[in-house]
Amino acid sequence: MNRLIQWLFACGAVMLAMTVCADEKHMGVATCASSVCHGNATSKPDANILHSEYVIWGQEDPHAGAYNILLSVESARIAAKLNIGRAEEAPVCLSCHSDYVAKADRGERFQLSDGVGCEGCHGGAGKWLETHTVRGATHDDNIAHGLRALEKADVKAQLCQSCHIGGEGRFAGHDIMGAGHPRLQFELANYSAALPEHHRVDDDYRKRKATFTELQLWSEGQLQSALNVLDGIGSERFYQGGMWPELAFFDCHVCHQAMSPQNWQQRDASKDLPPGTVRLNDSALIMASLLWQIRNESAAKNWSEGVRALHRASQKGVEPTREVAGMLKNQVRSMIASLQKKPLSDPEASRLLRLMVAYSREQSFNDYLTAEQITMAINIMMHSDAVANPDAFGAPLDALYDSLGDQHTFQAWKFRQAMDRFSGQLR
Repeated sequence: MNRLIQWLFACGAVMLAMTVCADEKHMGVATCASSVCHGNATSKPDANILHSEYVIWGQEDPHAGAYNILLSVESARIAAKLNIGRAEEAPVCLSCHSDYVAKADRGERFQLSDGVGCEGCHGGAGKWLETHTVRGATHDDNIAHGLRALEKADVKAQLCQSCHIGGEGRFAGHDIMGAGHPRLQFELANYSAALPEHHRVDDDYRKRKATFTELQLWSEGQLQSALNVLDGIGSERFYQGGMWPELAFFDCHVCHQAMSPQNWQQRDASKDLPPGTVRLNDSALIMASLLWQIRNESAAKNWSEGVRALHRASQKGVEPTREVAGMLKNQVRSMIASLQKKPLSDPEASRLLRLMVAYSREQSFNDYLTAEQITMAINIMMHSDAVANPDAFGAPLDALYDSLGDQHTFQAWKFRQAMDRFSGQLR
């Protein structure tokens, strides 16, 4: 994972986080910091929890520093361009860089300056802070009192993507990125693996909670991402009047790239569109298409035709686009249900890996966003049993990441060249 982590931080990608609205009062990270709870300096190997979760979060987890980013010169410049006052006081910034809940939902020890703390992910602790340490209390009891069930892949996917991709009330639009904010970049399984672990999955954990593999987390994340995109197209965020829809839903690099013939080559999903057309960001939809091809060829054909129809509709107007997006959402939900009932197996992952490689080589890849997602997907496949000798792929995988080093100077032929090298090793 070292090469992945270097690339993520080089892209400035791990540091953005957003929180969701409070269901219960948020008591603040200080309430978790006692040495007999989660604030011990070192982990306790014989306990059923580490007891050092607070320390790991504070010292190693980038979410802890999310608020401090708002105090930087760069954040001040972005806020000035947006005319929103001080970044560290602006709701549009705080909703992303802190556990931003209403004042009425904040406990006495709650501080926005703590960044994205425990309750930003685990849910407001107002009802479970005291009861979760009571002898005999079960995990189900804690869930009933408001603890978020992050041991479930779908719950984690929905939570994380509501932050790192955006949703209602927490959305980095084209105006924010135009003011200088980095493009949102995310893939659930890789980003989860890049964060420091503050729990231990052992026999005791498995007795108390569900578990999932990286492969399950990746597939759930991809489909939830596709659903998130389609939900966004159907929401007010996609179009709020004026000449243009929200450009954050479109492929950034259609415009922000060199105007070379290679970059304007057509792709299957949007081949009905002429060169120079501003295309929707379909990277999540393409990943869903690859999953369909592994699981259900008939559904895969219907899905691909639907994605092409979505691209065509995007050139006609907002309402036609929303209509097609609504139909595609039903197909995504069907695929989510299929994978939850029968998770992706290692043999399927092996077939998927080869399909991704073939797709990348055949497409003369001109889409940075999908190249990015496929590279991170391959990284996850290396941790399953999709290949016999994953250690042999270190250098070819590094070459793929190197080809993605700078999104602004991305060259499709370099990515394809790196994929050719990876393919040679795959044989």
